[in-house]
Formats: sequence, structure tokens, C-alpha cells
Amino acid sequence: MITTASTLDLLTKMRLHGMRNAYQMALTSGATESMSPDEILAAIVQAEWEERHNRRSQYLLTQAKFRQNAALEQIDFASNRQGLNRANILQLATCNFIQRGEHVLITGPTGVGKSFLATALGNAACIKGFKVLFTSAAKLLTQLLNDKADGTYLKKLNHITRHNLLILDDFGLHPLQEADQLILYDLIEDMTHKNALIVTSQIPIEHWHQLITQSTLADAVMDRIIHNAHRIDLKGHSLRKNIAQNP
Repeated sequence: MITTASTLDLLTKMRLHGMRNAYQMALTSGATESMSPDEILAAIVQAEWEERHNRRSQYLLTQAKFRQNAALEQIDFASNRQGLNRANILQLATCNFIQRGEHVLITGPTGVGKSFLATALGNAACIKGFKVLFTSAAKLLTQLLNDKADGTYLKKLNHITRHNLLILDDFGLHPLQEADQLILYDLIEDMTHKNALIVTSQIPIEHWHQLITQSTLADAVMDRIIHNAHRIDLKGHSLRKNIAQNP
């Protein structure tokens, strides 16, 4: 005989926790008395979808390895920063640029909010179900250089470029050695053919070419990064200084 208790137990065993919780709550509140079977089914299926979506989003946020918490709702569009256009940012927050394999290049002086903005866009991407990885450019290149030494380079490169969105923070902060430049080309080449990049840098985009000493390689890398990219050039006083003065 099928009972309410046995139904709840089966939902638990099948790990349909969203459905179980929604059904039990509806029973407890008496909501089922005024709902048709179709309405009850629709409500608990919706609850299960939301439960799984939230779990997936939380998992993706954890795997992204963001260095700080940042959400679009926290962006201060009223600050004195130039280059921060609300309409443009909200358009990027739809994450359509990821589906189209486009890049976002964010430049500006230290403390102006480049990493925060990149993280907020990455956060929005995770919530929409995209796989994101946040890392400093120098750290990633060093890691991949070590991977070349121990023979795991291609495996690690393939793992990184499987992400829908790769966020390279502080590009050009440290000089690029010849080995770094070749790895950067491999990384950009693979990401350009698969998914999207967000790159932040204190160095203006017109000077990026000079970071790569091999001119042919520089042309190839810059063409892939800059082509069809969204550019955000932030200007203004350091937000860190503002926070320190107004704790």
C-alpha cells in the first residue's frame, strides 16, 4: 500500500531532496488540499529543479577558485570611475559572450576594481551553469611550465581549456620569459577555438604586443585575444584607498 510516508521515503532514497522537501512542506501547510494533482506535481518538480540548480551553482562557484566574493549587485556604478558602463556590464552579465566565444579585456590602474569586475562576471557565469576558472596569469604560466617538466602539460592544458570561461588576472604584471610566451600561445589558441576569456591588466592593450619578444608569436597571440573582444578601460582613484579612508 502506498502511503505518504513511503512516498517521502522513496523520494529520499532516489535523492530527490527538492521534491521531498517541497511535498512535505505542502502536506504540512495543507496546501495540497487546494491544489490539483497537476499543480502539486508541477510545484514539486520545480522545487527539485531549483534544488539541483542551486547545488550545481554552488559547486561551480567553489571550483572557480575566486579570490574574493563579488557579485554584480555589489558593483558601484555611482563611483568616479570612468569606463564603467552599466548597460555594457549588464549585457555581459547575460553571458552571451561566453556562448559566442568572445573575450572581455579589462584594463586600468591598480585598485580600480578590475579583478572585482572580472570576478562578478565569473560569478554570474557560474550561476548560469558555466564552468569558470579564475587564476593569475603568472601563476598559471608557472604551473604549466612545471607541468611541461613532469610530462603532464597536455593533460593539464586540456583540463584548463575545458572551462567555458578562463579569467586571467593581472596579465603582464611579471615579465614573460620565452617559455612563458610559447605556453601563452598554446593556452590562447585552445581557448579561442573553444570558449571565452576575461583578461585583466594594468597595462594598456596597445602595449600588450611588447610583452612578447617574438614578434610573430606576439602577432598570433594578440590577434586571438583582441579580435572580437569587449574592451573595458577603467580609470579613476583606487577603491582600496577609499575603503581605507572610510572603513
